[in-house]
Amino acid sequence: EIDGFDMENFTPMHCELNSFESVRNFCSELEEFKLTKPIDRLICNAGVYQPSLPYAKWSVDGHEQTMQINYLSHFLMVSCL
Repeated sequence: EIDGFDMENFTPMHCELNSFESVRNFCSELEEFKLTKPIDRLICNAGVYQPSLPYAKWSVDGHEQTMQINYLSHFLMVSCL
């Protein structure tokens, strides 16, 4: 349960933006969940910023992590939906 949200009107769903497979699975699960109801809001607000790391981190898909999490996975999600 999440404080302040009426669970009758709110359904949390997991999506790992560091993995395109997770994004595609999320989109498939959302399509099954919503059935004929339209999505009336989609907020792409996840992001990562790690300027103090001395090296780049890579996603499981081979992209620099910041680029995939902040941009590519959001684009994939919106395209799939």
